[in-house]
Amino acid sequence: MTGILLSLWCVPIMSQGRLLLATTMSAYIYLAVKLLEERDLRNLFGAEYERYQRDVPMLVPYKGVHPKSLSLGRPRHEDQRLVRE
Repeated sequence: MTGILLSLWCVPIMSQGRLLLATTMSAYIYLAVKLLEERDLRNLFGAEYERYQRDVPMLVPYKGVHPKSLSLGRPRHEDQRLVRE
């Protein structure tokens, strides 16, 4: 998905037609992922996928600590450690 979004928005000249295409396709991708793909994955993997959703951003996943993965200053997973002074 990320590659498609980059190819739609990273163009040297954005014409009106290209802007309409990029906007429409971006909305379609967002809705398809949010309403269809995530529902199917939630049904398939259950609570494990719901934890994954909380820890990883939707369209551009990356490694690292996501702000939502921290709860009241306590690590959600054993491999995440917070240093308190």
